[in-house]
Amino acid sequence: GIWVDSLTFSPAHGKLSVAKDLRLYTHNNCANCDCVDYLLEGRVDASSAWEEIGSGDFPWRDQAICRNSRGITINSTFESGDSDLCYDSVGFPSHSTPYLDYKYTCRRTRGNHRYHQVGRIELAGYILE
Repeated sequence: GIWVDSLTFSPAHGKLSVAKDLRLYTHNNCANCDCVDYLLEGRVDASSAWEEIGSGDFPWRDQAICRNSRGITINSTFESGDSDLCYDSVGFPSHSTPYLDYKYTCRRTRGNHRYHQVGRIELAGYILE
């Protein structure tokens, strides 16, 4: 896991894509470090302004969540995350704007903890050809 407030990333394929689902897999410890309030933004290129894709609470906000081991392999699909692992997701079914870069921000952790820890972030969507 890593400790971040905000993380900017560009998919390795280097093409415009449409985000449809944001998935967070839990870190191996520190349940109070799980993000419960997020902001996901996108932009067309490095000189463009960030535009909101979605924001709000993760469904796991008020739930006890299991932990994942370190060094896990994730077996997920476009339709769903890895059902053998601990994760939560938020979908963007009506979102259709393509972006090249994405920015994930954790606005609040479960225990208002100083650090945010995450095992893995997965952004499911489709690539524009």
